[in-house]
Amino acid sequence: MTSTTATPLLAVLAALVAAPSASAGDCPAGRDGSLQKVAPVLWNDARLSPLFRSFAVRAERSALVIDEHHLTLTLVARRAPRALLPLALPAPYVGSVSLALDVPIGGCVDVEVVLFDGALRSATFAAPASLRGAIKSGERVHKSIETGAAAVTLAPGSVALGDEPGARLYLGQGAPDPTALLAEQGGIDGYLASLAALEVALSPAERARFDFLVTDRRLRRELSSMLPRARQTEIARFDEGALPKSEQPLLRFWRQQLNPASSPTDARARLLIDDQVDAVWVEGNEVYVRAPGVSSSVEVPLGDGAARVWIVSTESGRTTTIHDTHAVLKKGELYSVAKTMVQHIGAGARRECLRVDGALPSRQRIYWRDLGTPPGPILGAEDAYRPPFDAAERSVTVVSNARGGALFPPIPLVYSYTHPGSYRWRLAADGTVRLDLIDDDELCPQVVKDPLVRP
Repeated sequence: MTSTTATPLLAVLAALVAAPSASAGDCPAGRDGSLQKVAPVLWNDARLSPLFRSFAVRAERSALVIDEHHLTLTLVARRAPRALLPLALPAPYVGSVSLALDVPIGGCVDVEVVLFDGALRSATFAAPASLRGAIKSGERVHKSIETGAAAVTLAPGSVALGDEPGARLYLGQGAPDPTALLAEQGGIDGYLASLAALEVALSPAERARFDFLVTDRRLRRELSSMLPRARQTEIARFDEGALPKSEQPLLRFWRQQLNPASSPTDARARLLIDDQVDAVWVEGNEVYVRAPGVSSSVEVPLGDGAARVWIVSTESGRTTTIHDTHAVLKKGELYSVAKTMVQHIGAGARRECLRVDGALPSRQRIYWRDLGTPPGPILGAEDAYRPPFDAAERSVTVVSNARGGALFPPIPLVYSYTHPGSYRWRLAADGTVRLDLIDDDELCPQVVKDPLVRP
């Protein structure tokens, strides 16, 4: 059965569709230039070039805003500007839309172009735009699309007719890679809102993957404010077998960081609990909860290496996780759990050395940096780094490439003054993490690089 009713997609823009079309602006005097020469990234864009190649350049202005290149172009239409764009939809749905700009031949329109690192980030046309198309499921028309707006913003993977949720259509063949969506404005939430507006549903396997990556993003952003039990409840929702292999190492990583772990030895250490601490967790197990009559010290089991310690406190009447660390707890030594640190009594000299090696699940080369203040330079697996500044804690993040964002969340390293020496942080191919002590200090020569310069 074929649907002929216009979709409720972008219902928030219905008033714009009915609004009178704005006329093209007056063209400034001047000779036309080639868009291919002025902005080759627009001319050569795989999906949007049919639209951009309808124009010549009448005038241009350029500005550098921090690390973004902003171009304001006045374009003159040489033919009717339109392009056929495929929609990024999960199977079994397929669809496309025809994008048309209401600019007469010979008329001019302004477009604001934002480039980052030479690539197109967005292009906003100040002209009325219309979208027409359909989504099919097999041979059946699932949804007809007919909508428009007073302006349109284009990006390599999307077209937006407004800022409201669901006002963006995503472009491509099949469902987009959710890890790529995480780097875009709106990200996964925007794509899911777009599917909801189109009345299209993800398969259970795809939904599990999207749900997990949304949770992963939430853990990265909100981990320090999530209570330990809430963390464990959140990660326990996911079945590793329901996720594709590309996400399974990341799930194992979070399980290792958040789930309880048993101690492989019988050694124990005694913690003295600060008055401002409400609860202490060691290796994902709650070892202390403040209550009337409860002792202010507690013995905890020890493993062979650094132990995960989570400290919960109440600030301004609100219960908050105030610190996470991998702390070295040694048999027979006394430690004091203060409000913001695990402090070793009689701490020795500090000798710090950071190295990262191993393999990412995607087989990408490892890049990493020390997240100090200021942050250290982005380094490779072959680099060793001795931080030139002092801090109670070292956190290292692994990034996907020399110019990319964090692929794995920051990992707090050992408080080096609890166990002076050099440390090697390893990320195994299966996503697990381990920390090794390196006694040979010569393995870590001083690395001097500008933290703001990318390799």
